[in-house]
Amino acid sequence: MSDASQNVLSTVVQFTRSGARRAGDDYQDIVAIGFFLDWLEKPDAFVSMTVEDEESGVLDDIRKERSDGVVELVQVKFATAPDDPDSEWEWDTLLNERDSKRSPGKKLPSLLARWAQSFFDVQAGGKKVEAFVLTNRLPMTELGTAIQNERLSLNRISKKTIRSEIIRQLGGEAKAVEFFAATRFQFNQPGLDTLQARYEQRFHRRGGEQLGWLNLKDELRHWVRDKNRPSAGGIIVDGLRGPRTVANWFSPKKCNVEVRENAILTTHQEKVIGRWIDWTDGLTEHTTQHAPQRSGEVFLVNRRWFEELCKYYQGHLVWGCEITVFEIDDRRDAPKNFSICKTFGGSRIIV
Repeated sequence: MSDASQNVLSTVVQFTRSGARRAGDDYQDIVAIGFFLDWLEKPDAFVSMTVEDEESGVLDDIRKERSDGVVELVQVKFATAPDDPDSEWEWDTLLNERDSKRSPGKKLPSLLARWAQSFFDVQAGGKKVEAFVLTNRLPMTELGTAIQNERLSLNRISKKTIRSEIIRQLGGEAKAVEFFAATRFQFNQPGLDTLQARYEQRFHRRGGEQLGWLNLKDELRHWVRDKNRPSAGGIIVDGLRGPRTVANWFSPKKCNVEVRENAILTTHQEKVIGRWIDWTDGLTEHTTQHAPQRSGEVFLVNRRWFEELCKYYQGHLVWGCEITVFEIDDRRDAPKNFSICKTFGGSRIIV
């Protein structure tokens, strides 16, 4: 064996019995993180997202509801050794109808047929649907030649037997053409480690902090496991418990705010932008007697981030009325230093 071959083999991950399955889950999670980054960067592009969506059939890994009314359904497929020829997809991979174990003599729908059925089921609810099949695998030559610009085309399939089988399984040529026109087959995607490094760098380039990155990854695992987290049905919206909040995704923008006696922060237009209880849930507030209530600039923070600051400053943090305000907007000028928080008097927070 050559030195080059030995070097290649030495880099192959030797998975434990559960390692391959867990790597597949991690890959699905990091793909979802990438979509959350899209949302963080363009908050008006999406209305909601769901992971492990029960209403999307087998196209259920990630569901994205776009602001223009289009539903995107994403199915993620992971291979532990994508460069291995045995991992490559061929037409038989997509069209194989396995025998049913419960009903002898009965065939089960193929992978392609189940994707198509899920697509049409969601579309039947009155939504315009776009589907995505994303994988780090490679397509074999015969399948690959049928794909152009990530879309399968019946006209590019050379074998008539394969075309006829697709048409039969998908319920007719018109349905096959419609499904292929709305579905993108994204092969040869980056591997797990590459994708994770890429998205983490992207998060930090936008001004995100390491704590926010870790919070987002950790919360995503809860969203995957709990079908009613962060809300009923697992629907994720851009609210108090959405990606923007758990990622501590703030960007600086000056605005005039007023600290009211009832501890509600408002703009000069009387729009509520934050409540003290949202930040200090589980903490105890002790306000100094001489803390002035006056207009100024207020530091709008996520409660978890605020708690971390309290721990960092050994259980207490001096709070003030004139601190930089953070709103969700362009992040290019996001500050890196939050030390201004401890330079103002006013309130003392005790964990």
